[in-house]
Amino acid sequence: MVERAGTFIGIRSGMCDVIRTVKCRKIVLYPDYNYCDTKWKGIDIYKISEFENIFIKSDFVWKRILDKECSRYEF
Repeated sequence: MVERAGTFIGIRSGMCDVIRTVKCRKIVLYPDYNYCDTKWKGIDIYKISEFENIFIKSDFVWKRILDKECSRYEF
């Protein structure tokens, strides 16, 4: 299903581990938080090399790109 859609965007979860080997664009979002009582952020602990890993801060903005072929979002 994900390969047919062509893109997966989600918050870091077990679903990301399940689709790790799927052939599509994979984007994982990490909220701005420290892991337990450590100095490390969630992205530092759970980063996945096959994905575009994005750290979400309060100033994060999606930009909608319109062109002749399709509509897409970038960050």
